[in-house]
Amino acid sequence: MDSYNRGGHSKYSLKVHIIFVTKYRKKIFESYKMVISFKQFLYDVAKRHEDFIVQMKTDKDHVHILLVV
Repeated sequence: MDSYNRGGHSKYSLKVHIIFVTKYRKKIFESYKMVISFKQFLYDVAKRHEDFIVQMKTDKDHVHILLVV
């Protein structure tokens, strides 16, 4: 079994790299509690839209997400 999605007449694998950056590079992800709650929020949104987050990394002022659509 491969990791491709299939449609009626299509076969695809779409991965998107998204970077969220805070305004003025303000360091809001300094507390562990804030990071955990933000990651949980993003996982819930992805699940609601039937997407899958492969990997997510945070730094003090931005978040990287690898998303399979």
